[in-house]
Amino acid sequence: MKNYKTLTFKITLWMSIVALLPLAIGGIYINYYLKESLYKSEINGLKVVYRQAIERIDKEVRHNQAILESTAQIPLIAAELKKTVDGAKTIAVDPLIEKHIERIVTKHNYYDFFIISKTGTIAYSYKKESDFGENLLTGRLKNTALGEAFQAASYTLETSLVDISYYAPSKKEGAFAVAPIVSNGELLGFVGVQFDRELIFELVKSENGLGMSGEIVAGRLEADGRILAAVPLKYDKKAFDDKRVLNAKSFATGMQQAINGKNGAGVIVDYRGIKTLAVWGYEPNMKWGLVVKIDESEAMGSIQKQTNIMLTVFLASILLIAGVSISISKKITKPVNSLVASMEQFRIDFHHRAKVKENNEIGFLASEFNDMADNIGAQVEMLHSQAALLEEQSAEIEEHSQFLEERVEERTAELLRAQRNIDRYVSIIDRFVITTTTDKGGNITNASAAFCDTSGYKEDELIGKNHRILRDPKTPKELFEDLWRTVSNGKDWHGEMRNIAKDGSYYWVNAHISPVFNEDSEIVGYTAVGEDITDKKRAEEMAITDQLTGLYNRRHLEYELSKESDLHGRYDTHFSIIILDIDKFKSINDTFGHQAGDSVLKEISQMLKDHARATDVVGRWGGEEFLIILPQTTLENALIAAEHFRKIVENHGFASVGHKTASFGVAEYGGEMDAMIKRADDALYEAKSGGRNRVCG
Repeated sequence: MKNYKTLTFKITLWMSIVALLPLAIGGIYINYYLKESLYKSEINGLKVVYRQAIERIDKEVRHNQAILESTAQIPLIAAELKKTVDGAKTIAVDPLIEKHIERIVTKHNYYDFFIISKTGTIAYSYKKESDFGENLLTGRLKNTALGEAFQAASYTLETSLVDISYYAPSKKEGAFAVAPIVSNGELLGFVGVQFDRELIFELVKSENGLGMSGEIVAGRLEADGRILAAVPLKYDKKAFDDKRVLNAKSFATGMQQAINGKNGAGVIVDYRGIKTLAVWGYEPNMKWGLVVKIDESEAMGSIQKQTNIMLTVFLASILLIAGVSISISKKITKPVNSLVASMEQFRIDFHHRAKVKENNEIGFLASEFNDMADNIGAQVEMLHSQAALLEEQSAEIEEHSQFLEERVEERTAELLRAQRNIDRYVSIIDRFVITTTTDKGGNITNASAAFCDTSGYKEDELIGKNHRILRDPKTPKELFEDLWRTVSNGKDWHGEMRNIAKDGSYYWVNAHISPVFNEDSEIVGYTAVGEDITDKKRAEEMAITDQLTGLYNRRHLEYELSKESDLHGRYDTHFSIIILDIDKFKSINDTFGHQAGDSVLKEISQMLKDHARATDVVGRWGGEEFLIILPQTTLENALIAAEHFRKIVENHGFASVGHKTASFGVAEYGGEMDAMIKRADDALYEAKSGGRNRVCG
């Protein structure tokens, strides 16, 4: 018999386990307690560093905001800006103001300082680079960071801040802040500054309290879902310049949560693939995700020495206890081993019997073994006779087994034929039916060939991606809320939706989505089956489009108004409308002809589309009147939007007739559709009667 099966080994093993188990449990508990204490201490330290970084950024933002807003109150700047109303592109500021601006730039290490007219022209620049005299609404600077900061400030009339990006006039990267200049309730213009990127980087460079390996990582979210390094990294100094992606792998768990506005702390894998202790959260001023981290090996290093000491003590205890246990167990098991040896000999010689020497339980077992050996001898003869009978029965069993094998082969052939039919049907479905399956989170696990053909993606480009990559941003969010509410409750959802293909084109599907359940009736995923109805929807779009302007026609506008009314009744949401009319439009047709009038209508239509929000609905109400539906918008914000459109029209030079203006009437829905439209019409009439080129509501 092998040693590990002997009674001696088992007794030794169990004695060792009983002796060592309390020691092991105590050691594990102490080690766990020490690790938890150290972990909490390190996390608390990281939280302090994180709070200090947030406070430092917030303090710097508020400080620069105060500087801009105090500068905007200087009367001489307001007086100079009034000159731009008379057509002057640039201004020559008073030498005292020039000195004041120079002190601000020098003291706060700004790169440049701007004074901007309310129409978007850079009327003053400290550096006087190529942007001096340029317009931020209509010129080449429209889509720059300074242009974005100006448009945001002009829309909200509050100080706006835009993160670091390349600015061509200064041939370098920087961030911008813009604040409005208001005098006696009148908007006169704006002041702005350009920060060097190093000034922004300094806000998160501190590594105090983070040991040798720690750092603060800042990331910003791009429109395509990538999270880029917002500042240089400790282990990648060119991370910002190289636009390093922090979520390229599954490493950036903390950063992904932080950029989505979630605070947290714990063990994560950082952008290098190293396990770290980290604290993370969202910084709203810069719109950054912040992660404060330190390598786990450094943070938890002190606990390893204590663990090694405990392991050494434990191993020494094992050796000591094992030696004592072996000595005791051998003394106990010696008579048992003698009996076992007799049993081994009996297997060779049926006439062998055990010698009874002990007057205890072992002696009793030896006696019982001898009686059993006598009985076995008698039974051996009987077994010989039964063996012959078994040989006869085995022949019958073999014959029956051959019959069963033949039946199995026949059934296997039938199953193979059925499988081939199933494979053929699956192939047909794959080629001609638009279908996908996802997990519970909406991540694609399978896509048919027909789905790939329609969407333009290959299957390996879809697997693992979330279904939202196909989502059209113009689709009302209420549709997706209804969809998820329905399927999450275990019910089927059916409806039409517009998706975006890989090449940027859109297509329509009539979709049926069903939840998938496991054996415990839990939802584990979803199956979607769809029909391509793009041609049908495009025909419908032609029926709702005004042929001259390309905007929605009046019939579709009435349909959209009805939808917004239903949403208001169901969810108590706000929405408003703007009705605008081109001033003195008849004189355009009379003076320049109807082709010029049509050209003006087309140009205004394009301007409205370009400057409306993605969720707004713009259409031609009739003649030279246009209507804009603003979902989720109160009357106050609708008046601001209307003023924004009015300025755009006023500042636009039409190709055939020069400058024209428009009057605007605004109203918010209050439960009666006709009443809202009448209020907007009355407000438009008031704007016309009050001198035109006005907004009333």
